Amino acid sequence: MDQLARLAIQTVVEQGSRSVGLISPVYPETTDADGSPHPNAHFYMAFLCAAKEAGIEVRNEWIKAPTSSDVGNRNQEEWGYEAMREFWHQPRHPESLVVFPDTSARGVILALLEMGVRVPQDLKLVLHKNAEIALLCPLPADIITLSLTDVARALIEQIETQFSGGECTPKLIGFQREKKPAGINKPI
Repeated sequence: MDQLARLAIQTVVEQGSRSVGLISPVYPETTDADGSPHPNAHFYMAFLCAAKEAGIEVRNEWIKAPTSSDVGNRNQEEWGYEAMREFWHQPRHPESLVVFPDTSARGVILALLEMGVRVPQDLKLVLHKNAEIALLCPLPADIITLSLTDVARALIEQIETQFSGGECTPKLIGFQREKKPAGINKPI
């Protein structure tokens, strides 16, 4: 999650933006059973930290995250659609917007098209996408991907290593940035 947040902010910087918003239905205030911050909370902390380090402005009203009552009540596509509409009806907007995960990006894209927001003139986009899942995006957006196949393969290798009595070491499956033209972002 830290890597995703930092790569998203790096992309915002490369877009030439001085401000950024975030739409993510990943509930930020969760903790693990031992009381330590859940990876979702790490994502929000890393996003804010990376933005601050890069000198990118982030305002509270530019971060759309679910409340505890939202969690589990709507699908993420619908949530992304409503969050984007609410986000865009604010009096002031950032220059860039990061959307995570891709299930919410679908709703965000629909809302942007419906409202006539011009990308990248009115708003630059950074979208998450799982590499194996097609994302219909007729907007020029920067895409950050993660291969679920690679994640699954690494998990299986870890289980096999443990099963055979070996010692497991963490393996980072990295996010990748891809610049794609407007159109359908298909799996590789």
